[in-house]
Amino acid sequence: MNMRTLGTGLGFVAVILLILWYFSSSNPLPDVGILTSGEATTSASASEPTKATKPTVPKAPATSVTSSIQFCPRFSTGHKIGDSDSGQTLEPTRGGVGTLQIFLARKYKLNEATFVDGIFDADTESYLKRYQKEEGLAQTGVLDYATQQRMLSYCLKGMIANGTEYPIKNFTFSVGGVTESLSVHEALQETRGTLLNGAFRIELISAGTSAKLRITGQVMGGLQSQTVTLSKGGKVLTDNWPVALTIELKSVSSSGATLAVSK
Repeated sequence: MNMRTLGTGLGFVAVILLILWYFSSSNPLPDVGILTSGEATTSASASEPTKATKPTVPKAPATSVTSSIQFCPRFSTGHKIGDSDSGQTLEPTRGGVGTLQIFLARKYKLNEATFVDGIFDADTESYLKRYQKEEGLAQTGVLDYATQQRMLSYCLKGMIANGTEYPIKNFTFSVGGVTESLSVHEALQETRGTLLNGAFRIELISAGTSAKLRITGQVMGGLQSQTVTLSKGGKVLTDNWPVALTIELKSVSSSGATLAVSK
């Protein structure tokens, strides 16, 4: 072995020893900036500006819930066996015979689909006589004036809250509507007449965190009473005819409520 070859071998060994010493020393390899997936997520989150959390807005409570609707038809007199409505069998254009049949069907829990056809037949006469007998009226089988008035009285009683007529505060509509306060078990009614000739009546049945109202007025073919529950600020649009009412609950307490009523 000549001296040149020996020198080359020693130099190679020295390089190997130097590399081993470097890796075993306390100085770590320099960070080259490669992040694990977790570190990348943390770093990205830290570097981005903090986003404002959008506040959760609670859903507004239901402002009105229709709990019941009652319909009271405008009965016409003089109908007897053999009469018919000449094809007027559908609400709101149903004729007097069909209207009578609707009343009898609901009174005696009959099948309206088969009983109400606008034809005053033997079945209609039979149920009308039954009603007249139960009410102590002459059993004529004809929708006479006395029977009509008894039916109207029966029907309208069902439109009075709890079957009891509350003390009435009269009001007259003005431009822009009216704002009135009612005590519990008090009613608001127009001064222009009675329910039968188109006046509105609003009864306050109960109050507390919300107000329960019964609204009675004219609809196509008769009268309708609907019961609604309103929370403060809630509104209801009635389906009265020819003009509907908008009723807003302005305030409410355990003893009463203030209503804004407009057409």
